[in-house]
Parts: sequence; C-alpha cells; structure tokens
Amino acid sequence: MSLETLTKIEELKGRFASDSQLADNEDTSGGVETSIGDVASYSLFLDVEGAIDLRVYLSPDGGETWYEPREESPISFGGSNTDVYWFEYDADRIRLVGTNDTPVTAQVREVV
Repeated sequence: MSLETLTKIEELKGRFASDSQLADNEDTSGGVETSIGDVASYSLFLDVEGAIDLRVYLSPDGGETWYEPREESPISFGGSNTDVYWFEYDADRIRLVGTNDTPVTAQVREVV
C-alpha cells in the first residue's frame, strides 16, 4: 500500500499520519536527525544489524539546543534486532547517534 493511500485511509479514520525516514540501513555514529511535526506523541521504529548503543536527543527549538531524555536513552542492542519506542515529548527535532558504524534503519511515525 502506498504512503498516499495509507495517508488517505488515516484521514478517513479521522487521523492524519506522517512518516519520516531518519536512517536507511546506515552508519549513525556521526548522528542523523529529522524534524517532528506539531504532535503530542510519536513512535520511533528501529532495526539494527548488530550490537550498538543509540543515544536519542530531542530539540524543542529547531536544533539549537539538544536534550537527552533519561528514561529512553541510550537504547542498547546486543545484536541484530528490531524494536519500537513511543515518545510523549513536545520536541520539533529528533537526533540519533550510534556508538559504532553498525547499520541502522530508523523511522519516525507521527499520528495527529
């Protein structure tokens, strides 16, 4: 199902959803980031190819200032795995920084 079709279905259900590709099977050791819409919550979907610790940083001001949430960061993987994390912060950007060059796929899903 295409993203356009999925978005239309979500609109019919009375919700609007948006997806952002944060990393696509890539090295995150230098940091990757994307914007988050004006939403109350969002999900972070992760797929890692090996052992890695991922630090999550959130910005309330377009990336001028970054904060690391204590409860959710770092996210540690002992090997290849997938997981989903739900955030309820009023941030407008999210950044992931990996501890090594293990390939990471990360997507952010926002539902209004």
